[in-house]
Amino acid sequence: MPSTLSSFDNVNDELEYYKKQAADLELELGETRYALEEFQLSSKELEEELEKEIDSTERRYNEIKIRNESMRQEVEDWKVRY
Repeated sequence: MPSTLSSFDNVNDELEYYKKQAADLELELGETRYALEEFQLSSKELEEELEKEIDSTERRYNEIKIRNESMRQEVEDWKVRY
């Protein structure tokens, strides 16, 4: 892999070398963009899934909290009666 201008035998070799480098970098860029899009999509799906789970958990927590308060009140009622 030549690293300086003097390493090339002629201008055409140098031109071909840099064209290949550019093509390789474009391919790598395309692959990286694809990987980023895949990551963003899966992250968005995961975020939506977690938001649903949080909402469900909060609803369940509130239901349990209300039930707990009701039972506490029932216990107090029993204490007063007996």
